[in-house]
Parts: sequence; structure tokens; C-alpha cells
Amino acid sequence: MCSVGLNFCFSYNHIFFFSNFTLNRPAGGITYGTQVTVSGPLTLTDGLLNFSGQSLSLGGNVLVTNGELSANNLSTLIVTGGTVGPYLIPFVSGGDIVNTLTINKSAGTVSFDGLTVTQSLNLTNGTLSNLGGLIIGNGATITRSVSTALITTNRPSVNASQTYNVSYPGTTALSTGLELPAASDATSLGNLTVSGSNTKTLSQNITINGTVALSGATFDGGANRISMRGSQWQHNIGAVFSQTGAGIVSFDRAEGTTVGGTGTPSFHNIEVT
Repeated sequence: MCSVGLNFCFSYNHIFFFSNFTLNRPAGGITYGTQVTVSGPLTLTDGLLNFSGQSLSLGGNVLVTNGELSANNLSTLIVTGGTVGPYLIPFVSGGDIVNTLTINKSAGTVSFDGLTVTQSLNLTNGTLSNLGGLIIGNGATITRSVSTALITTNRPSVNASQTYNVSYPGTTALSTGLELPAASDATSLGNLTVSGSNTKTLSQNITINGTVALSGATFDGGANRISMRGSQWQHNIGAVFSQTGAGIVSFDRAEGTTVGGTGTPSFHNIEVT
């Protein structure tokens, strides 16, 4: 345990567990130098809670008066609890970045208005309300496992000329949502992976700029247009791809796309442009 000036530091080589935690250090703060789990309420009355390079797991509500969190691209934030909501998790400007964000809540909504996720956004269960400042890093992956794992309010964004990936690995049926770029966004989606089992239903037109990987599950494209601008469409054993009506896969890549995999690819309508 260390104290420097107005800042206080926990630094041990094991995980700290708190049933609740209150930060009230005006003009100062606290730094976690190890993994920390707060199973109950985290109360940010005043000051800065810094978990740069560490993992912070929150099992209760976040109650904010005037405090903020700070992290870096080596940090992990796991939100597993809290039923009052929606509640906002505030990050300080310049420290509003994490490597991994996992939402696994049985009830309630957690909100962010400024956060960059550089590697993995795991939507395991519960609702994440994006108030407008959620940025997904270049090459990062959003993994949505079940239908009750949702992004609401706004879609995440990426910086110019960058892409992010989306994966649906679960065993329950779901329809795609705001985790995908808008239908009018032809540049932001990189790889699309559909695996696990059951049916994943596409709810909009999409443009894919990376690899499509289908395995195990049914990918129902409906009557939507899938513009394929990536180099690989992989249809593996156990996968089913279907569309209806005006649904079409348009292969738009000037250099061409390789359709392969361990299964037998099939299409409803295709066009090559």
C-alpha cells in the first residue's frame, strides 16, 4: 500500500475484493495497482479512481456525485451488477480508454458518454446505453452472445478509415442490432463471424470489408442486401446461410472474393459487380 501526495495507491500481487467502495478525495484520488472487484456499490463522491493497466470488476450500482474513472489501453472493465438505472460510468478526458469492456448484467442499464475500447467489447448479457461517445478501436471486436445483450441509444463509432469486427458465437437465437454499423455505413465493418448454434437474423443491409466466417449456426440474411467487399467468404461445416425475397449478396470487391470453407456454400441471389 502506498501514498504519494494527495494520491493513494493499492499495489499487491493478488486481487482485492470490496463489498462496497467510496471515493471522496477532493483534488486527489486513488490508484489501483492490482486487480480489484467491488461486489456492491461504487460511490464516486469526489476524486479520480485510476485503474490503468489493471482489471476492475463492478458488481453493484455506480453512484456518482463528482468523481471519475481513469484507465489506459491495458485496462479491463467488467460490469456484472447494478439494478438501478440507467447509471452512468464517467471517465476523465484522456483516461477514457480500456482494452476490454465486458457487460454481463442480469438487470438494469449501464451508460457511457465517452469511452474507447481498443480490443474487445463483450456483450454477454444486459444493456449498454451508448450516449454518443463509445468508440471501437481499429481491428477490435464486438462479441454479442445472446438476444438480451444489447447496445441502445446510439451505435458505436470508429475513427476515419478504420474498421471493427462483429462476432455472434452464442447458442441462442438473436436478431442483429446497434452493434453493427448503420446500413448507410459502407466502411466501418471489418470481419463478420457467425458461429455457435441456433439462428442469427440480420435486421438490416450491411457492407462487409473483411472476412465472413460461418460455422455451426444459421445466418438468416432475410430480404437484406449484403455487400461483400472482403477477400474471404468462409462457409464451414454445420453452417446454414439463407435469404428470402429480394435478399442478395453482392460481391463488390474489385480484386475478387474467394468463397470456400469446409462446408458447401449456398446463396439465394448473388451479383458480381
